[in-house]
Amino acid sequence: MSKLNKYSYRLKTISRLVLSPREHQGYYVAAGDFGEEIYKRNNIEQGVKIIYPFYQYGTYNGYHPEQTRYYIPGSSIKGAMLSYLNEQYSKKLMVDDVLVDYSHLGLHHLHKLQHASEETNKQATIKKFFPNIAVEMIQADVELRGQLYAETDPSDFLNEAQMASHEKLKQLHKGMVQVCSGDTAMNDDTRTKLEETVSHLETWIHTSGGNDSRTYLLLLGGYKGLMLSGIFDKEAANSAVYLDTDKLLPHGLVQVRLEE
Repeated sequence: MSKLNKYSYRLKTISRLVLSPREHQGYYVAAGDFGEEIYKRNNIEQGVKIIYPFYQYGTYNGYHPEQTRYYIPGSSIKGAMLSYLNEQYSKKLMVDDVLVDYSHLGLHHLHKLQHASEETNKQATIKKFFPNIAVEMIQADVELRGQLYAETDPSDFLNEAQMASHEKLKQLHKGMVQVCSGDTAMNDDTRTKLEETVSHLETWIHTSGGNDSRTYLLLLGGYKGLMLSGIFDKEAANSAVYLDTDKLLPHGLVQVRLEE
């Protein structure tokens, strides 16, 4: 393998970031992993029975975020950077884990755009998805530092990742416009939120890194929905759309800035 050079970067979350090994680990109220103090300290309902944590080193006896070592897996960041490049590039890039202080995380419900169906009285609506589950997420507007290693300036990888992110955001934008402009029934609150989401998507599609040529817009993590999972020749009609209802953007929108 050729020599890999070290690069530092800053990662800023534009919307909440979800990275959870939920298949392998969860905290359960029935097992005594957490109690009523969790409801009081977080804006979650008393009916929550399961907490899916962010990635963490080690295992813990119960839900104690202030004692937990959290991290963003380097493999997740690398995957986002290389998702549309050939496998041959994999050996040309390595990314360290990024440590995350517990103060940057919070518990939130997932919110999903439910398309018109019998279950929703034939109206599109944004509602809590599995209200008995809360998910640990990195809050929006958090800035973290990381390091990566590459044979050459990693801006080529990041440019490719940003172009792919643009295409995915355009797909989502198109889908949201179709929902808003069609004859789909929805209440005023849902319509307002969807129209604001369309506007925010337009802003980020055109803004990206702004005037900073070393800043790149990427999509990272999970719970983004089918329209952000790939680039499709056909429309992903009626596919799931999860939203950060504070920012009115999809989860996992981040900026990565390479430092000199």
